[in-house]
Amino acid sequence: MVLVRHGESEANAGRPCPDPCSSPLTARGLRQAERVAHGWRAAPGLIVTSSFVRARQTAGATARRFPGVPCRVWPVGEFRYLSGPPARLASPAGRRPLADAYWRRADPRHRDGPGAESFQELLERAARFLRRAAGLPYGAGPDAAVTVVFTHELFMRAVLWRTLLPDRPVDPDAMSAFHGWRRSLPIGNTGVVQLAVDEEFGVRLKSVGEGGAGVEAP
Repeated sequence: MVLVRHGESEANAGRPCPDPCSSPLTARGLRQAERVAHGWRAAPGLIVTSSFVRARQTAGATARRFPGVPCRVWPVGEFRYLSGPPARLASPAGRRPLADAYWRRADPRHRDGPGAESFQELLERAARFLRRAAGLPYGAGPDAAVTVVFTHELFMRAVLWRTLLPDRPVDPDAMSAFHGWRRSLPIGNTGVVQLAVDEEFGVRLKSVGEGGAGVEAP
């Protein structure tokens, strides 16, 4: 299984984005999506995407290259931990003090407001994803077709966290550690996390690629 972060979005480029779900890819992001699509050595067995526009646009390039591959929308969207007036959340400058306050609070059960998700809920969603991944027929055997999941940075980090530390309690220390860990492991646009899925060992981490210029995918 390969998790791919979406290409560069308007929000990534620092442009206003009142609705984080609808931020589209930039021209550069569209080119990155095409490079991802042409990086596959063989057709995937399944294409999964989040419902967010930037992930669907990134997945679309691979889907167009392999029109016979099924494409599904799963709950692998970005971690939406902020809630507030759209005008304030639209720009990086408006979001930054809110984001800083959220992470300083370090309360894994805190939900910021309507439409927001708590840190604990993010990790629970990542755990559900891993259980679902473990049950996929596409992941079994050395010759099986790969499942590719077009998703988002913080969700990918949550999946990594739950893969590497499945039994770590969700407490304030864990939340602070997760936030600090983000800076030590870059996952750029079109960055890749590869997971091994098999019957004997379940889901294991294979590799992490920073991305930013397309991927050379299995």
